[in-house]
Amino acid sequence: MGLILLRCFQAIGAGSSMVLGPAIISDLYPIEKRGKAYGKFVFGLIMGPTIAPTIGGFLAMSDISWRASFWFCAGLGGLLTILTILWIPETYRKHSKFDIILPTTPVEKCYNDKGLNSIHSTNNNEDQNKNNYLQQVQKEDTAEKRFNPMLPLFLLRYPHVLLSSLACAIAFGVQISTDVILPNLFQEKYGFNALEIGLAYLSGGIGNISSAILHGIISDKLLLKSRSKRVGGKHKIEDRFTFNLWPSCMILIPVGSLLFGWSIKNELNYWIPMSGYFISCFGTTQVLAIVSTYLTDSIPDHAASVAAGTVFVRETITCLLSLLSVKWMDSIGPGYLTVVLSGLIWISFGLLIILKIYGQRFRHHSGLKQLEE
Repeated sequence: MGLILLRCFQAIGAGSSMVLGPAIISDLYPIEKRGKAYGKFVFGLIMGPTIAPTIGGFLAMSDISWRASFWFCAGLGGLLTILTILWIPETYRKHSKFDIILPTTPVEKCYNDKGLNSIHSTNNNEDQNKNNYLQQVQKEDTAEKRFNPMLPLFLLRYPHVLLSSLACAIAFGVQISTDVILPNLFQEKYGFNALEIGLAYLSGGIGNISSAILHGIISDKLLLKSRSKRVGGKHKIEDRFTFNLWPSCMILIPVGSLLFGWSIKNELNYWIPMSGYFISCFGTTQVLAIVSTYLTDSIPDHAASVAAGTVFVRETITCLLSLLSVKWMDSIGPGYLTVVLSGLIWISFGLLIILKIYGQRFRHHSGLKQLEE
């Protein structure tokens, strides 16, 4: 029991990175550059889980067995604490000191080159709106914000935040459920030892890393391309749901999960379930990165709070789903378990479709319309 409680205490510190990362990105990058920044952030975030099982498997074979992993984590955590204090500055900014108007120069230039003059006819109104907005936020800066620990949960009352959080939670829960059942399956079916099981996790880690790199490269480009098709070049937060999201959620994650489960059930070569694991993790990272960036874009002034609310929903559902997956695997086997998990992914896909169609309406109804929309 003591070990479990201390692991929960450790998770409190680990969870801070998932909350502060989006907030720092929101502080430092405009909306057109957040996709690339988020790709780098996700790359670093998943690098640990990618190499940790291999390192843990190696350490578990030492003389002090599993305890070696905890000694290693304690030393690494202390080192990261020192580096954080020394090298990561405060990025919180006051609106009156920093221009937070989202730039749309690339899209406006695109329309000007085409000879469309619809933008210029509304320039005076837009300038007036910007001036009014800046005057408003300058007044807000004079009043110090109160600490509200319940704000992350309150933000879940907004439909677009809740639906996004549920979609992320399901996708992440499916991946973690696969992570949980993988060691026993590979040990029973293929006779893997601790080190070999750690190496098997590399296939999923490579999928996560390659997906994060791809997201960083194409996300902002696809955002601007979607915006350029809109008359006037107006930005819309839901443009973040680019076309790479849909095959990832609708095809890659379910196909990868099914390939993983049924190939193990039929005792096929271990490279086949590892390939399915790679495909599933690739699609999962696309979904998580895109939807997380969308949430940061939608409420940039409360990026940390909305990330905290999303993490709360995600980790709660992931915990429940991973516990249930172990029981389901014992009763129905890995094949049918992945059928259930794939069905859940399709629910996540449906939630994202609703957001793509009605997301802007949800935000405007909640009073979260942004300046240039």
